[in-house]
Amino acid sequence: LPVLVLIMVFAGNAIFPFGDNSFLRVDLYHQYAPFLSAMKQKLADGGSFSYTWNVGLGTNFLSLYGYYLASPFNWLILLCPLNYVIEFLSYMVVFKTGLTGLFFALYLSRKSGKKDYFTTFFAIFFALSGYFAAYNWNIMWTDCIMVTPLILLGLELLVKEHRCWLYCLSLGLCILSNYYIAIMVCMFCVLYFIVLVVSLPASRIEYFNEEDGETTARFVRPSYLRIFVDFCLYSLLAGGLAACLVIPEVMALSLTASGDFSFPKEWKSYFSIFDMLARHMALVDTEIGLDHWPNIYCGTAAMVAFPVYLINNRIPWKEKAAKMALILFLLFSFSTNIPNYIWHGFHYPNSLPCRQSFLYIALLLSMCYEGV
Repeated sequence: LPVLVLIMVFAGNAIFPFGDNSFLRVDLYHQYAPFLSAMKQKLADGGSFSYTWNVGLGTNFLSLYGYYLASPFNWLILLCPLNYVIEFLSYMVVFKTGLTGLFFALYLSRKSGKKDYFTTFFAIFFALSGYFAAYNWNIMWTDCIMVTPLILLGLELLVKEHRCWLYCLSLGLCILSNYYIAIMVCMFCVLYFIVLVVSLPASRIEYFNEEDGETTARFVRPSYLRIFVDFCLYSLLAGGLAACLVIPEVMALSLTASGDFSFPKEWKSYFSIFDMLARHMALVDTEIGLDHWPNIYCGTAAMVAFPVYLINNRIPWKEKAAKMALILFLLFSFSTNIPNYIWHGFHYPNSLPCRQSFLYIALLLSMCYEGV
């Protein structure tokens, strides 16, 4: 359904093949399409991925690849004629949007054990959120957003069932695809891990006494040490899976302005949390400029479903309190300078504010779905 919606948007805006227009906008036109064309040329000619002469007087191509081109889907450019790189990029946005909805639907259905219309609705809310509407042209970020539901599902399986490989592999793919957005995902994983551990219930174990024929029960706390060790071990392993790109990238960044850190000395608030809640309403313009407003619209139904989560007596109060604390912390991070600085890899973003807000949307929609 998100794919069909985007194709209708393309048709309404006369984007090829429905007209002569192109989807390329901002940096997708100025940088990403030329970089992908250079990658296509290198693959066709057998050129080196370590250096390119097509930027200035020459530059490190591996660093460009690590940030802009590391998505595994970009290797499909081998099947695409050079004259159709623009169309390849345009419809890769459509394809990844569809996969984003699919993976979120898988996450919700596995979480609830159900496959129903609500799963479909909330998956569409995530795939067609205000964040995607604002930033889907940053094609190198979309892989991380796409696999985020799988990372969340994997983390829940790790904590609750000691099944670790989905978390490890999906997080490794995220880090490999784009280390920058992966920084935010990794920070969120630490916070969400704490929420999951706090929310863990005690296990009820029943014992049958053969002598008197009576059954007794007692509650056993989870093995927190094992859970913590699993989380640390498989998180490090996920980073190791992407080390072939991350280590050269760190070395390259250390030689640029991005290697300098200037931590803010004073706390500063951009706006109140209550003002920010209006960003959940329909017909609010997306923000891609220098203002700090987050793009957190994910369907006005979320504003109706969220109170349902809060008043649902079937959801343990510890879980509600922990997730609400994380929601409030994320909102606080959007509106305050120092958390905003930390979330963006110890740098202030140059436009395109609150680049981590897709994580807030994922958490909010999962809570709304659980409540409904």
